[in-house]
Amino acid sequence: MGLTHYNAQPATTDAALYTSSGTTTLTHIVAINATGGASTITLSVHRAISGAVEVIAAAVPVPATSALELVYDVDEALEEIVLDNGDSLHGLAGNATTVTVLAFE
Repeated sequence: MGLTHYNAQPATTDAALYTSSGTTTLTHIVAINATGGASTITLSVHRAISGAVEVIAAAVPVPATSALELVYDVDEALEEIVLDNGDSLHGLAGNATTVTVLAFE
């Protein structure tokens, strides 16, 4: 596993989880639910220059005691997300203490 950029539990309202200073490449985003109840995860990339919002996952179910690799776009070169300076990864969970998001290179 490479450099970890985010490893925590998103709140139930949309917020920036990580903001890039420079260029950051995210090759993996994993949603982990270690609890006994199901939840959902919503993730997006907010582009600083254009203002565009790119949805990665929209209320994707994360079953109890499981983990999901959230692939940004299998048609992308190297299946990665490149964040330029000021771009941010945003997210929210269906339950605040259920889903842990791990974003790394």
